[in-house]
Amino acid sequence: MTRPNPSPRQDRQPTAQFTLTYADYWNFNKYALLRTPWLPVYGGALAAVALALMVFDARQHSDPGMAFVRNLLVSGAIVAFIGAAVYFRYRGNARKIFAQNPHLAERTTVMLDERGAHVQNGADRLDVEWAMFRRIEQTRGSIYLFYGLGLATIVPKRAFRSEADAQAFFAYARAAWSRATGKPQP
Repeated sequence: MTRPNPSPRQDRQPTAQFTLTYADYWNFNKYALLRTPWLPVYGGALAAVALALMVFDARQHSDPGMAFVRNLLVSGAIVAFIGAAVYFRYRGNARKIFAQNPHLAERTTVMLDERGAHVQNGADRLDVEWAMFRRIEQTRGSIYLFYGLGLATIVPKRAFRSEADAQAFFAYARAAWSRATGKPQP
């Protein structure tokens, strides 16, 4: 008995081939920075200290409303300065890491199957089982397969012929990860 030939789409695993750019790498770093668990804690603590100082200082002045506004502006400037310092430091580190690791800009192939994600980058090969991933997310321009805090396989959506192909890749990854971990898909 002969089996009918499967269509080309049925027998191929979701695959992406691309060359990572600094912009891809920096966009991932920004995304990961804003998703770190310490950022809301740090921001909340800084805001609480600024608010406490504003309230305390306002009680010491004859015009508490004006003192509160002045302290609000000073505290806002301090928070903006610290935020800008963190942003530019992080950006400089990302640029330095990308420049010092030329393999990041080599041709990369990411193939998905029921066992996990298989990444081939130059002479390096990385096989990660689905259970090892912490989460799988997408942005407007990329798909991120996170396997640690700030560690991920970056798959730019420009690696696909269409947005539908990128969504199929993402859906396959999410479904396989969900089956392997028992976690529901968000």
